[in-house]
Amino acid sequence: MKILADVTAFATDMTTTWMQVEIVINAQNNNDAGANNNVGWNGLGGQNVVRDGQPRTYTWELSDTLTAKIAAADDSIWWFEFALVSNLDGASVTKFYIDNIRLVTPEEAASKGKSTDTIIGNWEQSMDGWGVGGGAAFPATYMAGPAGFGQGLLFNGTGGHQNVELGTFNPSAATGHLTVALWARWNGLTNQWQGLIGKRDGWAVDNMLWDIEINRDTGTIQFRRIDSYPNAGGRVLPIGQWTHIAATFNGTTARFYLNGEETGNGNFSFAQKKDAMLHFGSGDPNGGNAFNGALDDIRLYDKALTAAEVKALLTP
Repeated sequence: MKILADVTAFATDMTTTWMQVEIVINAQNNNDAGANNNVGWNGLGGQNVVRDGQPRTYTWELSDTLTAKIAAADDSIWWFEFALVSNLDGASVTKFYIDNIRLVTPEEAASKGKSTDTIIGNWEQSMDGWGVGGGAAFPATYMAGPAGFGQGLLFNGTGGHQNVELGTFNPSAATGHLTVALWARWNGLTNQWQGLIGKRDGWAVDNMLWDIEINRDTGTIQFRRIDSYPNAGGRVLPIGQWTHIAATFNGTTARFYLNGEETGNGNFSFAQKKDAMLHFGSGDPNGGNAFNGALDDIRLYDKALTAAEVKALLTP
């Protein structure tokens, strides 16, 4: 049994020099009279938090002994207490997000068929606000996400920093491979191209790595970069419906998927700028080429998922 939690911490907005995160499990009697003697207070240990603005998953193992103690406490309630510990003083400033705390068994992960060992980033959108350019945060607007996936983050399609910037993080740095997967609910054409997600500072081979964007005139969606346009099937997203989108790249071939079905593939290579801004909700990091719609459950992997693994992502 494992407990997983996602933490994003921002060094540029913090005056503290280190940060730790720890999971504590406690049980209390139903009458709130005190700790249950069968379980008690169990600290699972602290882990140093990387303060680079990237979402990172931290994992704690539950021993068989502790799992058995919890199972035996049939007359109590129990819960996770998520303690974030740092060397703060009265003048210190911290900026961080905590998301997606979950309890996972190996059997559950295997039964869903999802690839979990190479996931690099996972952004679920039901948070109070997201950091964007210049350290600001746009007021988050939410809507119901795909069934079972919580809430989606809504973008108004007009630009003006209605996007989320994630720094220069390169999910393909270690392998040269990539999978991008997300849910999108499109609200239709505007007078500009619409970027869903990309690693891009501008539209030039030395100013980007890749992106997924919707054509301004036709509405077709494609994974591409300048001078490299692998076949994505010429599909147009339905308006007002949640659609699952995925693009995979194994170093030579890119494949594009809608709702778990491959729609096209072709030769591909990354562009040149490995330190371009990673962002979603727009084509450019300044909010230009803004997406008109909502996004949810954005995932990045440093390998090309198989068709079966892509299809498994449609299940919560």
